[in-house]
Amino acid sequence: MSRPASPRVPAYFDAFLDAIRGGARIDHVHLGHWDRPESAAGSPADFEAAQTRMAEKLMALADIGPGHRILDAGCGLGGLARLIDATVAPVSFTGLNIDPRQLLVCQRIKAHAGNRLDWVAADACRLPFPAAAFDRIFCVEAIFHFESRRRFLAEAFRVLRPGGSLVLGDILLQRPGAGCALPTAAIEDTLETELGPWPDKWVSLPELRSCGLDNGFVIETEIDATAHTLPSYLTIAPASSTRLTGPAVMRMLHERGDLTYIYLRLAKPA
Repeated sequence: MSRPASPRVPAYFDAFLDAIRGGARIDHVHLGHWDRPESAAGSPADFEAAQTRMAEKLMALADIGPGHRILDAGCGLGGLARLIDATVAPVSFTGLNIDPRQLLVCQRIKAHAGNRLDWVAADACRLPFPAAAFDRIFCVEAIFHFESRRRFLAEAFRVLRPGGSLVLGDILLQRPGAGCALPTAAIEDTLETELGPWPDKWVSLPELRSCGLDNGFVIETEIDATAHTLPSYLTIAPASSTRLTGPAVMRMLHERGDLTYIYLRLAKPA
């Protein structure tokens, strides 16, 4: 029986890992959240603070408590683990990633007394855990990289205990209509080359909701963070740049209203 091909790691992680080897500390690899978008400064420090703020927003949405078993699917460089470990105890936290290089960075995090941090190299669409293994699951700006949102949601439902919840931060794109400066094919190629894998780029919020409901989840909370994440591009894709990059394409879609950033809390019924 043939085994599925190993999923591709987004190319932009190479630059992050090179920077870390050079002594940089990078916790979060996602957009930032500004409560007051008009106050965004556009500086690296402002962006880093906004990235931490997004993680804190999603932590609050998850309502983590002592004794919880937590899975972070697509754990990146461990920023969420650091925050949870510093604020809640005792918890058991598992970070999962397909990229062993990222997990090596995560392994530098030392757990506070009473907490446990584990790191697992695996595919989020084929979770190597038994049923009902976790109380909370996070997936922060990673689900669109996975082979299938639907497959991941089915796996997340399986490994959640009844009454547990999944918290998502997801980027949803719609095909740009008239007046777009780039043809759809160029948008798709740039996103895939620079930010991919991005297997299913054009997914609407109703489609994401239906995917969760079809897998047995109940939608408990839905927050539109589109406006609150828009200032991210002041740092990662400034308007002064003329080069066509993945972040620049995202900025264009975001500004046009063709990109939605959603926070979702999905519950597995008790």
